[in-house]
Amino acid sequence: MPDDWAKYTTPLSNTEMARFKRWTELVRAYGSRDVTKDEDYDWQGWWKKHGNALPTDHVEDTYKRPNHATFSDESIYSTPETPGGHWMGNMYFSASQWKRALKKGAK
Repeated sequence: MPDDWAKYTTPLSNTEMARFKRWTELVRAYGSRDVTKDEDYDWQGWWKKHGNALPTDHVEDTYKRPNHATFSDESIYSTPETPGGHWMGNMYFSASQWKRALKKGAK
């Protein structure tokens, strides 16, 4: 992950970081993934919200980073500068597709 992407990571205190690292070990041992290798999701943010719960195979869009394949406007990191796509039911539209659809509808 590029250095300037720290802005897409929820800050943790030293105490929280120690607890978060222990949690990542538990997830790796008992869960279905190694969250330390997921560069397209802010797991620190997810952990801060959900505590020591084990994540399911699919987690909410809230902490998806702009490099995630389905980065959406439901992410806390979706801004006018880095717009996310949009979900309509289970259909995903990338940001550029969504903007085109909105322009068509405005005619």
